[in-house]
Formats: sequence, C-alpha cells, structure tokens
Amino acid sequence: MENPDPLVIDRRRLNLGKYTRWAASLSDEEMYGLLWFLGEFGIRTSEYNLVDSIQEVGRARTGLLGALGFVHGRPVTQEQAMKAIRNAYKTSPLPQDLNQASHD
Repeated sequence: MENPDPLVIDRRRLNLGKYTRWAASLSDEEMYGLLWFLGEFGIRTSEYNLVDSIQEVGRARTGLLGALGFVHGRPVTQEQAMKAIRNAYKTSPLPQDLNQASHD
C-alpha cells in the first residue's frame, strides 16, 4: 500500500478538536515517535489478547504507555520511542521511564 503523496496534517484542524488539541504542537519527529509507539502496540496486539498485552511487561505495553504519554504532555521523538521499545526487552518501562527518555 504505497502512496507517493506526502502526508500533510493541518495543525489548525488538530487544534480545533477536543481530542486532538494535544497533537497540534508536535514536531515532525514527535509525530513519528507517536506513530512508532502506536504501530508497536498495534502489531503486537489483537482484540483477542488486548488485556494480556496491557498487563504483561513488553513491547506492546510500552507502545501503549508511550502513546498515552503523548496525550498527557510527554511527547518523544522516533529515536526515543525506538529506544524505549528496545529497553522493553530488558526492563519494564513505566510512564516515568518514558518521560525520562524524552530528556535523554
């Protein structure tokens, strides 16, 4: 599914939405970080194992917690998101760990 057209996001439209206002000021790198976290969560989860994915330490949970961090004012870049996911192999990143990654 290849689309050669560039993706354009209207920040004014994001700013108008009650549930999207938080994303209006994201940088390009932070938007890629958000997409990375969502993709990591989505690819490792299905509607049949959603609860298990959230409860178990691992990449799916880290992806979900990372994406939620964006909504709560803790955006990270794609590189920081990738680092948090890699660290999920070794440890259990909690939301404060993801916040720390945003300052690395």
